[in-house]
Amino acid sequence: MSQPPSSKYNRGLFIALIGLLLTITMAAIYIWQPTFLVFLNHKTYDTLLRLVGQARPSGQVAIVDVDESSVARYGQWPWPHYRLARLFSAINELGAASVAVDFLLSEPDRTSLSVIQQDMARELGVKTVSPCDPAVAQKHTGYLVGGISPFGTRKRLPVMMQVRILDLQCIYINAGRRGLLAELDPKELKRVLDAKPVKAAR
Repeated sequence: MSQPPSSKYNRGLFIALIGLLLTITMAAIYIWQPTFLVFLNHKTYDTLLRLVGQARPSGQVAIVDVDESSVARYGQWPWPHYRLARLFSAINELGAASVAVDFLLSEPDRTSLSVIQQDMARELGVKTVSPCDPAVAQKHTGYLVGGISPFGTRKRLPVMMQVRILDLQCIYINAGRRGLLAELDPKELKRVLDAKPVKAAR
């Protein structure tokens, strides 16, 4: 015997109200977090940790030292944040359970793009400097992004170089194709390209 339509409607309305009430109750508990439930949650978590147990430390400790050879190869300390990130990623990939450091990064990364842009804007006497759109860069240089070189560009462009580069014996610069580098004396690079030394990323 089928139920009358009004009975089905009332049953559906009752279920919807129960669901709404449960939703409101759970939301209120989540927002206000009663002390008893917080205590119960912490106790449950502690119990699970005791059941799982703690793994014994291996006793193997590795020290990654930034020594004179590291500085000679990668540049003066502090290193750029991206290089430190690569270092930590490499340590993690080698299976480190935890990493502790004994240095502070209390100042902004002087090699970050935002810092370089501010320095370049100041050197050029303009308000802002922003990276070039890849399509525009390819149009003016004739090179594909990833292989853009300051040599032989389609349109003659002003070239600037970090002033400290001139103190190096040689540098490697993109030679027009991804992965192709040219070794040059910085002073010769400045002469050939008529590059303007600037103080950026100090």
